[in-house]
Amino acid sequence: MGTLVYSMKYTFPEHACALLVAGGCSFQDETTLKTVSKLARPNTPLGYGVCFLNLTFDGFTHATQDSITAR
Repeated sequence: MGTLVYSMKYTFPEHACALLVAGGCSFQDETTLKTVSKLARPNTPLGYGVCFLNLTFDGFTHATQDSITAR
């Protein structure tokens, strides 16, 4: 978000960390799948959408705080 909104430059390790966090949020293990199958009507796309919004707003908030601190 910092790159998109504020044209900030980040290093490769910072980009890799962001990708790992985003990828880790979508990881499901066998225990999670058993729990989801017990639900009456699981709504996976909605869950992924909410998770995406959470990561987006979190990234925007952090980038904005960095921008304000830099000024």
